[in-house]
Amino acid sequence: MQKIIDNYSKAFTCLYKDREISTTILNELDQVYQAFIRVGDSSYVFLNPESPMILLKKIVSTIKKSWENHGFFLSREAQVFISILIRNRNLNLLGAIISKVREIHNLQDGFVLFSVESAYEISEDYKNSIVKIMEKKYPNNKILTTFKINKKLISGILFRMNDKVLDLSLSSRLSKLKKEFCN
Repeated sequence: MQKIIDNYSKAFTCLYKDREISTTILNELDQVYQAFIRVGDSSYVFLNPESPMILLKKIVSTIKKSWENHGFFLSREAQVFISILIRNRNLNLLGAIISKVREIHNLQDGFVLFSVESAYEISEDYKNSIVKIMEKKYPNNKILTTFKINKKLISGILFRMNDKVLDLSLSSRLSKLKKEFCN
């Protein structure tokens, strides 16, 4: 699945090398994705790769007409991209593709997005040491780091960088243990 997302993302960035055009199309695709998620019943159809193609096309057409009635028009490029996803039964990957293209844009601009989640507040010293490690690993990039508290982790820490996740939390360890004993 990740390989398919990577391929669509790379194809998108190769087709639309001009950043302004690429960003405009990406924003349109994101609006389509957000509209599907908000619609409710349609979101199941949208996110289910087994949905009948005719139904997917009908939902896209309905949203497109609704937007046109409000003065918003979807670019030809966005329409073609969505059509390709529908034809290949990959419309459910649109949200992940959008995220991956934005990640590629950030890397091209010299940014690395890095987030740290922990069950409790992390000390400033520890935060600074994490940032220093990332700066050593990516010396030619600007590191954008966010720190969040996530009580669901119970204990431990979760690192996210672009599409990579390193989960060192107690909740993930308990989940793995539960799977091992229940199977």
